[in-house]
Amino acid sequence: MSHGIEFDWDGENTKHLAAQKVTPAEFEQVLNGDPLDLDYEVIDGEERYRSVGLTNGGRFLRVAWTVRGGKVRAVTAFQASCIEQEGFLGETPMKNKQTKRIVPKFATEAEEADWWYQNRHVHDKELLAAVRSGEAKILTRDELLRRIEASKKKPAPVVALRIPAADLALARKQAEQKGLPYQTYIKSVLHEALAAREKQQTG
Repeated sequence: MSHGIEFDWDGENTKHLAAQKVTPAEFEQVLNGDPLDLDYEVIDGEERYRSVGLTNGGRFLRVAWTVRGGKVRAVTAFQASCIEQEGFLGETPMKNKQTKRIVPKFATEAEEADWWYQNRHVHDKELLAAVRSGEAKILTRDELLRRIEASKKKPAPVVALRIPAADLALARKQAEQKGLPYQTYIKSVLHEALAAREKQQTG
């Protein structure tokens, strides 16, 4: 049962779960059970989330997923490691700001599902480090619904800009200092500059 949260299932992503002996129902149970959560960002694409939690039957699973068009879409899921279980069961200090972690672009969903599995040991360490630092958080129902609502908003138009190499290098440096993806940082700087100039002109 999804309890009002819609999930996007088809032959492609159910196949990825079946390869790891995970059912769609178990995937839904993890996300509906307040799992431990970290977010990632695909280069020039949509966000990805990796969560660790329990099914109704007591299985510890790690799940990779996104939100697309108002629905939660599974990328893959498989058995959680002992390290991830330790992170899930330990006390998780809350922290407002999270470090973005980057997922490469893939030609197919199958390639991405395989990437999550092949890099699972790296992700184990990332999760435990995030728990210890306070970056990891509990994915509550309210937060999941917020992400779903955000996915329904019309995406911003894509504009291609040629940025001088020196400016791009500076933006990357400053973004890294703030713990942000450089594209996000550039958008925030542009917004602040435009808003400041508009205020000067109207003031």
